[in-house]
Amino acid sequence: MKVLIRWRGAVARAVMIVVAAALIPMPASGADGKPAPNVNTFRASMQTAVAREAAKSPAARSARRAQQDKPSSQSTSFFKTGPGIAALVVMAAGTGYAIYSASHDRIHSPAKQ
Repeated sequence: MKVLIRWRGAVARAVMIVVAAALIPMPASGADGKPAPNVNTFRASMQTAVAREAAKSPAARSARRAQQDKPSSQSTSFFKTGPGIAALVVMAAGTGYAIYSASHDRIHSPAKQ
């Protein structure tokens, strides 16, 4: 009987050690071994930050708004085109079939009533 208790205790300790080892984070395992490129990283990051800030300026916003306000001569409504009309017909047919099948269902269950 003592041998069985010792064996159970050893297995439990081994399982706990394996679980603890699996839960330890290994940040080095994700590294690819190559050093990070350090060529002009500061200059490139500064250029992107300046470009981002310049896009937020009021002059850039007004230019963008003026460009959006111009109506395009090519712009038409999607639902006035052939594919748009076909999409509307398919949606209407699907909705009609769903309503028809819900009201003419052959399965009658107590939960439905």
